[in-house]
Amino acid sequence: MPDGYNQLFGLERYRATESLFDVKMALSDASHPAPTPNQTLPQMIAQSLSQIDVDVRQHLLSNVVVVGGSSLIYGFNDRLKQELEAMYPGPRVRVFSPGIVVERKFSSWIGGSILASLGTFHQMWISKKEYDEHGPGIVEKRCK
Repeated sequence: MPDGYNQLFGLERYRATESLFDVKMALSDASHPAPTPNQTLPQMIAQSLSQIDVDVRQHLLSNVVVVGGSSLIYGFNDRLKQELEAMYPGPRVRVFSPGIVVERKFSSWIGGSILASLGTFHQMWISKKEYDEHGPGIVEKRCK
């Protein structure tokens, strides 16, 4: 560190990443409880897939796109693919991510800015005044 402080990290550096896949490895304390088994990344993907038409699931599994800061973890895509293949042995599973680090890191923000600039999206905008008048329920009502 710039101030001369040195810290050796052991297993905890792996536990933070492993907790995305296995809740037993999550670092937790009184103010930060451990996640439930349904909050692992593979289980959240499975929950999302269970809510769509069966005919579409195979196409989505063959086109999983991974972006965001966690996608930069070494071996992340391989591990996610391995977990999904274990859950869905029949269909072909392919996991993609942009090759450029900056794109991977900021794709969510880039996609959000593109979406916000579309003319059709302007109908869904909610002003602060509307939110203050109607509360959080207006988001669900407006975005259906």
